[in-house]
Amino acid sequence: MTYPNTHHVLGPPRNMDRERILEPDIVDVEHRRVRERRRRRLGAVLWASTIASVTLGVLLTGLGRLGSFLDEPVESVSSLPAGSVFQEKPREGALLLSIDSRLEILDSTSQSARVVSDSGVSETGLVGDAISPAGTHILASKGRQEAPGNYRMRELLVLDAATGESQSIAHATVTEGFGGPASEWSPDGTRIAYLKTVYSVDVTRVHPSNGTATEAVCVYTIAADSSKCFPSVEAIDSFAWAPDGRQIVEGSGVNRPVVALDTLTGRVAELLHPADASVTQALGEAGILGASDVQFLTPSWSSSGRFLSLQIWARAEERWSALLAVFDPQGQLTVTGRVNPEPMPLAWSPGRDVLAYATGVVAPPNPDYPPFQVLLLDPDSRSERLLLDTSGVPNSPGSSDPFILAMFWSPSGRRLAAAGRDEVRIVDSLGAEATDVIRYPSGTQTILHDWGPEG
Repeated sequence: MTYPNTHHVLGPPRNMDRERILEPDIVDVEHRRVRERRRRRLGAVLWASTIASVTLGVLLTGLGRLGSFLDEPVESVSSLPAGSVFQEKPREGALLLSIDSRLEILDSTSQSARVVSDSGVSETGLVGDAISPAGTHILASKGRQEAPGNYRMRELLVLDAATGESQSIAHATVTEGFGGPASEWSPDGTRIAYLKTVYSVDVTRVHPSNGTATEAVCVYTIAADSSKCFPSVEAIDSFAWAPDGRQIVEGSGVNRPVVALDTLTGRVAELLHPADASVTQALGEAGILGASDVQFLTPSWSSSGRFLSLQIWARAEERWSALLAVFDPQGQLTVTGRVNPEPMPLAWSPGRDVLAYATGVVAPPNPDYPPFQVLLLDPDSRSERLLLDTSGVPNSPGSSDPFILAMFWSPSGRRLAAAGRDEVRIVDSLGAEATDVIRYPSGTQTILHDWGPEG
């Protein structure tokens, strides 16, 4: 199996959302996987949040025009004068979505959609992970309901984006499963990183909580059609490729360091520890003093490799807070963002060292919570500016939007998709275009997975 070699770097981390507790389906599994990237308090899986059932409500059908399904016209939210004429937007790649049991590709410019794969209404379904750097293939996972409360991802697939033809790259035994953080393409598209969990029990018969588990980050090499796994003594909450395509940065449990795994040698190097002076400095500047527990969430490198961002999830005086912090490769603090009561999405631009991050709380409203906003943080100038504020946006009927659940940059790094449960806002980071707001009718279970190039 051969894939084109390209050096385009995909910047954004994966989607973030919630899970339902009873009888999880394919959408619930994706919610669980992406939620695990947000936090793991003292090693336990938390967050049975009060969000409604899914991220984004999109209504697409096979081949067709997305705009024909809109409840209302696209609105413009812009500081430009009323009546301004906007030039036609350049082609900006494609969006990867799961719509009920289907995987679909949506042209972000023409808004036409096509089905890549339809697993049908069954106990087995596909969850999209990412579009390849060349835009020609899609990484996806296949799972099945094994027992009440246990949905297991048991196969990883690569799909041809044009034909939908698939090839299995990893298949779990009855004591294994894939999941947690979503699988990721290497920056050059030649390898794929994924998380494998090995259980002490047969999970087709016994719930995993009745046994023990170990985890490993595995790397599948396309040219060799083989995987190499790197077992970890820690529970791995998140991982991301470094821009060099050789190292993978990993985040684990509470009071544990962020480490870099060399995928060629297997060596692991500590990058940052909760006890480091730079971490204490970041928390102190944010007014989080005397933290008793600290966890690093969603560590990721900027496209140049000059900056490492992460969310510091800290407990001080029995109160948990999330702080965005950016460090240099030597572990020195560069800049911090705003404190938020819970971890929120963030995404590095693929073309610039600019980090988008969100604020707000996906929970019942509280006047003490920060507003739902997206900010752009520039580590070089140590400054930030407001890109999007949805705190005053009226809710869609029957929904609790306008919170922000996921963010993805366009391949050019100019536009940002900020996704709620019922809408997507496409924002021009330069402020020269009006914001496109697309609202969808209810009735579908849809997740936005990626914004990638078209092959």
